Amino acid sequence: MNGEPDTIPEKLLVPIIQLCFPASSDDIRIYSCLANGNADEFNEGENLYNCGAVRDVFQIGYLLSATVSDINFPQVLNSRTI
Repeated sequence: MNGEPDTIPEKLLVPIIQLCFPASSDDIRIYSCLANGNADEFNEGENLYNCGAVRDVFQIGYLLSATVSDINFPQVLNSRTI
Protein backbone atom coordinates (compact mmCIF):
# COMPACT_ATOMS: atom_id res chain seq x y z
CA MET A 1 0.00 0.00 0.00
CA ASN A 2 2.71 2.46 0.91
CA GLY A 3 5.26 0.95 -1.50
CA GLU A 4 6.82 -1.44 1.03
CA PRO A 5 6.79 -5.15 0.17
CA ASP A 6 4.57 -7.39 2.26
CA THR A 7 6.57 -9.49 4.69
CA ILE A 8 5.76 -12.68 6.53
CA PRO A 9 5.72 -12.08 10.28
CA GLU A 10 8.74 -13.59 12.05
CA LYS A 11 6.42 -15.41 14.47
CA LEU A 12 5.05 -17.37 11.50
CA LEU A 13 8.24 -17.67 9.44
CA VAL A 14 10.63 -19.08 12.06
CA PRO A 15 8.68 -22.33 12.72
CA ILE A 16 8.42 -22.92 8.95
CA ILE A 17 12.16 -22.44 8.46
CA GLN A 18 12.94 -24.77 11.37
CA LEU A 19 10.88 -27.53 9.72
CA CYS A 20 12.79 -27.09 6.44
CA PHE A 21 16.04 -28.29 8.02
CA PRO A 22 15.54 -31.54 9.95
CA ALA A 23 17.61 -31.73 13.14
CA SER A 24 17.99 -35.51 13.47
CA SER A 25 18.34 -38.61 11.33
CA ASP A 26 14.87 -39.69 12.46
CA ASP A 27 13.43 -36.45 11.04
CA ILE A 28 15.33 -36.99 7.79
CA ARG A 29 13.98 -40.54 7.58
CA ILE A 30 10.42 -39.22 8.00
CA TYR A 31 10.96 -36.59 5.28
CA SER A 32 12.39 -39.28 3.00
CA CYS A 33 9.37 -41.52 3.61
CA LEU A 34 7.01 -38.65 2.82
CA ALA A 35 8.89 -37.82 -0.38
CA ASN A 36 9.46 -41.38 -1.63
CA GLY A 37 6.62 -43.38 -0.11
CA ASN A 38 9.01 -45.55 1.91
CA ALA A 39 12.40 -45.48 3.64
CA ASP A 40 14.33 -47.29 0.87
CA GLU A 41 16.18 -44.19 -0.38
CA PHE A 42 17.08 -43.16 3.16
CA ASN A 43 18.31 -46.67 4.01
CA GLU A 44 20.41 -46.82 0.84
CA GLY A 45 21.98 -43.46 1.62
CA GLU A 46 22.62 -44.40 5.23
CA ASN A 47 24.25 -47.67 4.09
CA LEU A 48 26.52 -45.79 1.66
CA TYR A 49 27.49 -43.36 4.42
CA ASN A 50 28.17 -46.13 6.96
CA CYS A 51 30.33 -47.99 4.41
CA GLY A 52 32.51 -44.91 3.96
CA ALA A 53 31.33 -44.32 0.39
CA VAL A 54 30.24 -40.71 1.06
CA ARG A 55 32.84 -37.94 1.38
CA ASP A 56 33.14 -34.19 1.05
CA VAL A 57 29.56 -33.54 2.16
CA PHE A 58 28.37 -29.97 2.37
CA GLN A 59 25.02 -28.22 2.40
CA ILE A 60 24.05 -24.70 1.44
CA GLY A 61 20.35 -24.12 1.94
CA TYR A 62 18.55 -26.88 0.07
CA LEU A 63 21.62 -27.79 -2.01
CA LEU A 64 23.30 -30.93 -0.73
CA SER A 65 26.49 -32.06 -2.42
CA ALA A 66 28.84 -34.99 -1.80
CA THR A 67 31.35 -37.26 -3.46
CA VAL A 68 29.94 -40.80 -3.51
CA SER A 69 31.95 -43.85 -4.51
CA ASP A 70 30.55 -47.17 -5.65
CA ILE A 71 30.76 -49.73 -2.84
CA ASN A 72 31.83 -52.44 -5.30
CA PHE A 73 34.34 -50.23 -7.17
CA PRO A 74 35.68 -47.67 -4.66
CA GLN A 75 38.16 -46.21 -7.17
CA VAL A 76 35.26 -44.92 -9.32
CA LEU A 77 33.97 -41.67 -7.85
CA ASN A 78 30.87 -39.76 -8.80
CA SER A 79 29.94 -36.30 -7.62
CA ARG A 80 26.21 -35.95 -7.17
CA THR A 81 24.22 -32.91 -6.22
CA ILE A 82 20.78 -33.56 -4.78
